[in-house]
Amino acid sequence: MLPHAVLLDLDGTLVDSESFHAEAIARYMATRGIELTPHERAFVIGHAWQEIHAELRVLERLGEDLAALQRGADQAKVGDAPRRSRPARPRRRARAG
Repeated sequence: MLPHAVLLDLDGTLVDSESFHAEAIARYMATRGIELTPHERAFVIGHAWQEIHAELRVLERLGEDLAALQRGADQAKVGDAPRRSRPARPRRRARAG
């Protein structure tokens, strides 16, 4: 039986995960000796990785490419994943009959 609907969650749509990712990026940069300014922290929310990498000048400041920034941010959030979200389970509708 095919589902009646499919629900997709983009980051920040159903669960506010944007601030979580921004904090992970800030933590990673701090481990590399770079403290983000309030403007840089705010910029991270709502922007694509390529834009974040360019705005934070990661290549110039750390000599790291986009993939290194992504890996570093992922490592910075290990164990801190938001626990508010759960997989949605659609309710079964009673059959008319």
